[in-house]
Amino acid sequence: MTQPSAASEIPAPLPEPGTPADAAAPPDPTAEPAGEPTSEASASARGPAPEPIGSAEPAPYAQDPYPWGQVPMLPERTPRTAEELAYAESITPNEPEAIVDAIVTGLRAIYDPEIPVNIHDLGLIYGIEVSDERHVHIRMTLTSPMCPPAQGLVGQVEMTAREAPHVKDATVDLVWEPPWTMDSMTEEARLLLGF
Repeated sequence: MTQPSAASEIPAPLPEPGTPADAAAPPDPTAEPAGEPTSEASASARGPAPEPIGSAEPAPYAQDPYPWGQVPMLPERTPRTAEELAYAESITPNEPEAIVDAIVTGLRAIYDPEIPVNIHDLGLIYGIEVSDERHVHIRMTLTSPMCPPAQGLVGQVEMTAREAPHVKDATVDLVWEPPWTMDSMTEEARLLLGF
């Protein structure tokens, strides 16, 4: 005689008196809800499945050093007030050497947008000339001609020179010869950058 299996030994629970027979049966998790479309119909109604993240080709801006077309902006430089200019002239001798020193001090407050070193110690200033009429002429370069944000440095240098004590006018020439190299940096800049 065949022994009954363990599953057959436990009878199914009987419904409570007065309860319909179909209410006692547990719900089937695989069954489609009443009134809902089938799985195939639901998929077609929702449209194509989204592409998996990371499987598509990288977007064009992924290789752009400045994503979304945004480039690093140079900090805005606030022009000096008339009182500040007057005070600077009162404490600065009207001599070319003193004027150059004042301009260099101002240039040391301007930083390259990509390197945390001021443009003077970085070696971007090739020369500062002060004429007898107190016209200033500055020759400078950039670390690379392919750096759009650095183009704004020229305007900052010109403003700094114009605001120097006793200066009547200032011009800045951007030159590429000789090209800038790391040998142009001061010893302080080298130590700061770990060279």
